[in-house]
Amino acid sequence: MLKKYKFILADKLQNIFYYLIRAYSRTFRLRVENEKPWLDHLRGGGRILLCCWHQQFFSAVRYFKNYAPYHPALMISQSKDGDVIARIAEKTGWHTVRGSSSKDGGRH
Repeated sequence: MLKKYKFILADKLQNIFYYLIRAYSRTFRLRVENEKPWLDHLRGGGRILLCCWHQQFFSAVRYFKNYAPYHPALMISQSKDGDVIARIAEKTGWHTVRGSSSKDGGRH
């Protein structure tokens, strides 16, 4: 019985986290350097790879929602913490790719 409530509570908490993160991200000043050249490249049918430190993901959630038309993907660990992050990322329009160098990293 407790497991049933655990999943319901986890879902509700993730929704709360999502809205808190969106509100918190409004307090940031974010500057994306050299954005125009790579957006032009994307619009021309090209592909790009953007990288950032994982600590910066939540600060950029609100801004990067602008990239949803390009179907961005985000690599997230297979950990339980990664489950929470993945759901929040998916809610903001990201396609999540789960991976790990240690947890099933050698699995084919």
